[in-house]
Amino acid sequence: MGTEAKTFHDLKLEVQQLNFCGKCGGCVAFCSASNLGALEVGPDGMPVFADEEKCLKCGICYMICPNIRDLDDELKRNKLGAPHWPD
Repeated sequence: MGTEAKTFHDLKLEVQQLNFCGKCGGCVAFCSASNLGALEVGPDGMPVFADEEKCLKCGICYMICPNIRDLDDELKRNKLGAPHWPD
């Protein structure tokens, strides 16, 4: 079995609580449950759960975060989108 996807909870622990969040809103914009209202941008610009029960726990919010770099690493491994990736 594969490993479980990291979720918004992990993003809060690894990015927000360490003050790495740039408030870009990528996690909110790309949230698979955005039509369900799982995430929103809070009054301070920080992404927050609007309704945690609606979270699909798919991990797209975690992967899209530029401070996590999971998506960049995955693209490098698969060489998608570019003929050459510098080391």
